[in-house]
Amino acid sequence: DQWEAYFVEQFFTEPEGETLGSYHYSTKKNAEVIIRHDGSFDSYCKSVHQNESTPCIHVVRDEKRYLYFPDLKDCCYCCQGEGCGGIVKKDWLKGAEYLGRVITEEGLELEKWTIQARSKIFYYNLAEEKSMPFIIQHMGQEQMLFDVDSFKTTIRDESVFDIPEQCSVSKPCPENPCNP
Repeated sequence: DQWEAYFVEQFFTEPEGETLGSYHYSTKKNAEVIIRHDGSFDSYCKSVHQNESTPCIHVVRDEKRYLYFPDLKDCCYCCQGEGCGGIVKKDWLKGAEYLGRVITEEGLELEKWTIQARSKIFYYNLAEEKSMPFIIQHMGQEQMLFDVDSFKTTIRDESVFDIPEQCSVSKPCPENPCNP
């Protein structure tokens, strides 16, 4: 089972606090972009701008991760390499443990997986559509709940993967939130 080479999907997070966002993924561009309308609940974003309710964008491109705060016109370089700066691999569930099928309150049939990364991750996908994320839950952190009706595999605007001009490897994030 693997993800599409490109997709975009809307999500919201819980339990710390709800925020809306979108997840953009492209193996062709070697990039992923996670846009959060409010970064104050994300462990990476809030370590840079504490107690500020402001949009935060994870820009991962060419094995480097940046945290970009468009309203503040601020960006910092997090880290580089697999497990930090690299995009999620298309086949990232390779080696994951399949935990079976579950039915949601709405009657949707999901497949449930678990894999150990930096933290234990539970992943749910629609049973009939394995490449479509439904829930990604990092234990001890947030849970991303995806809106499957928003799932698209066409590129509308590739500029979403561009590294903002405020971002530079010469401007590291304070206290480096990207490395445990």
